[in-house]
Amino acid sequence: MAIMSLDPTGQGRKRWIAGWKAALNAFAVTFEGRLTPATADRTGSR
Repeated sequence: MAIMSLDPTGQGRKRWIAGWKAALNAFAVTFEGRLTPATADRTGSR
């Protein structure tokens, strides 16, 4: 509750997202396919 009152308009969150969006997208492209959930054949089920 106290944290919300420090940023009542939500502008801080928008700025944080704008600042990190490019970096997060670059990370996702670099590790594409490696961070996806395991498929059924990799979980050990037979």
